[in-house]
Amino acid sequence: MNIRRLMKVGAVVQFARMGLSRRRRVVQRRQLRNRSLGFFTLAAGAFAAWTALKLLRPQPHHEAHWPQEPVPSKKKLAKEARRAEAARRAHQPPAVRPPVIHVEREASTDLKVPLKDLTH
Repeated sequence: MNIRRLMKVGAVVQFARMGLSRRRRVVQRRQLRNRSLGFFTLAAGAFAAWTALKLLRPQPHHEAHWPQEPVPSKKKLAKEARRAEAARRAHQPPAVRPPVIHVEREASTDLKVPLKDLTH
């Protein structure tokens, strides 16, 4: 083999090595960039989640900013009043009715049974 051909083969090998090493550097740079981007994305997401949780957590001095319970509607208030009244009536003993008294016009006022004798 002549020297010229050996130099050509050596140059091709050297170009191939340079191309491969350049490719390796490009890949390493891309991996580093992606790794850094991933880390910063993770950090930003964690910070956003922490901030959201901090804002949602009730704190004594921020209670005025929390939404208050809605005012109950008239329908709901009436329903609760009916239920309370029904519960009160359920716990109350039944009312004792007075006995029915039969009265006739121009009837005799004499007692049929003496007051002290209740056996008949």
